[in-house]
Amino acid sequence: MNYKKIPKTLLRAIVFIITLNFTSNLSAQTVPIVDDYSNVEKAPELPLKKEIEVKEEKIEQTLRIEIKGIKFLGNKLISDQELEDIFLKRLPQSLSFNDMQSWANEVTNYYRSQGYWATAILPEQIFSEQKLIIQIVEAMYGKAIIEAIIDEKLNISSKKLEEFLNYKLEKNAILNSNQLEKNITNINSIPGIQGIANIQPGQEEGSTDVLLSVQNTPTLNLNTVFDNHGSRSSGEDRIVNSLSIHSLLNQGESFDIMQSHTNGSDYAALSIDLPLGYGGARSTFRYSEMTYNLGAPFNDTKPSGSSNETYASVLFDIVEIQDIDFKGNISISKNNYDNNVLTGKASNKYIEKISTGINFNMQDNFFLGGISYGDLGVTSGSLNLRGYETDYENDQLSAKTHGKFSKVNLSIGKIQQITSKDQFTLKLSGQYADTNLDGAEQFSLGGISGIRAYPSGEGAGSQGYLANIELKRYLFSKFNIFAFYDFGMVQVYKNAYADWNSTNTTHKNKYYLKGAGLGANL
Repeated sequence: MNYKKIPKTLLRAIVFIITLNFTSNLSAQTVPIVDDYSNVEKAPELPLKKEIEVKEEKIEQTLRIEIKGIKFLGNKLISDQELEDIFLKRLPQSLSFNDMQSWANEVTNYYRSQGYWATAILPEQIFSEQKLIIQIVEAMYGKAIIEAIIDEKLNISSKKLEEFLNYKLEKNAILNSNQLEKNITNINSIPGIQGIANIQPGQEEGSTDVLLSVQNTPTLNLNTVFDNHGSRSSGEDRIVNSLSIHSLLNQGESFDIMQSHTNGSDYAALSIDLPLGYGGARSTFRYSEMTYNLGAPFNDTKPSGSSNETYASVLFDIVEIQDIDFKGNISISKNNYDNNVLTGKASNKYIEKISTGINFNMQDNFFLGGISYGDLGVTSGSLNLRGYETDYENDQLSAKTHGKFSKVNLSIGKIQQITSKDQFTLKLSGQYADTNLDGAEQFSLGGISGIRAYPSGEGAGSQGYLANIELKRYLFSKFNIFAFYDFGMVQVYKNAYADWNSTNTTHKNKYYLKGAGLGANL
């Protein structure tokens, strides 16, 4: 049986987008927001499935045997009674040879549904007792074998790959196929390596070995993207350069450098991603800096400034229930902001926060297959505005964002393959806050991950919700066209204060945005 690598992310290079946008009670942006490009949300990718024409070979069968019971041989892990219950309501029954083979296959599938590797076969039958005999061969795990597909030094040592492959697999015990699948998925998530596993007979009688054929993937990945995903105030046209260095130290690590430039902003980040143990847990450390000079609609005040972030996180497995994979994550960060306007300093602040979350991912077999995914996160933090007393005093007379805050973020999505060429995507997300939030922590409607008819940072507030609907058609290879419709609501202030909109009373605390359009991916 082969296990192949599943791509991690959806294609995101937008060639063009034609948009129609609509707005209701759109409030002017009161706080300049410059994107932190490290937090762009990514959805899992659904591998394309080709439609397969299944031809049944019809064999004329006249011989049928009356079967009143089933006798199981070789089963140690699952009891006779549990296996008999599979067929209990179907006995007695007159069976052809194909029927008998189908029943044996059901036993094989039942074992594998329980997470165990076994094969059920039909041995020589004695029908005088009107019982069907099914022989079960429970695969006992022997050892892991690592081989290079190409004669080259692997980016990860064979010894380390064996540790990944053997994780939670007991030698001389029945092979746990669910754990094996998870181990191979974890190996294929390691930067710099890719593998395919095959089951083969072991050297010892009754044992089964796992042969992992691996090859290196590129150590260096350089990517440049031109797009229009910047914010309105800092420049919509954007160039993003990224460099990834995979497993340079042969430990499964990844060094990533990212640089982004618009007319009004520059962003740079350096991060390292490391495996923790052999069970799929990974840690990330990142440092980033940004400078900005904003334009319209802030020409009168000419905001400018800089910020930096120090960030660390851990991603780890929690449990797998009924083919639903649950992972947990914990992150801590500190962000510093120094903002100026034409008349002088505007603010000097920092935010410290800790976030915990749980996410899930599952595949299904509806139509040609699909993926459902979701993420629930809770953040607690503190905003300190005392770096510039005037800003702190103004805040205490208005939004009162200084101090502790908490927020909850929820995102769920569905990617459904309808035909071999057509794919449907639905995504719902939202944020709930316990108090008014600073602009850096607000929920934003605009941008490539939000309402695509609006630039990044547009429609920001303390809490809100968002829905994205997309229908995509693959024309050839990876080239596809898509139609989308996005809509959402944002509440600017959790607790609106007196005269918050005194400069423009038409502004609403809650307002809605929506947009539709066409696009293409290469």
